Amino acid sequence: MHGGLFAIELSISMLTDIGHILLTIAFLSNMRWTLDKRA
Repeated sequence: MHGGLFAIELSISMLTDIGHILLTIAFLSNMRWTLDKRA
């Protein structure tokens, strides 16, 4: 077992998870902003 390789894969998966969360937050806030503009 390579501990370093595992840590790299773990950090990469964590980064992608954070990226997905940020994308979701940006998407939701963008939708809300559009709805506010339309109202």
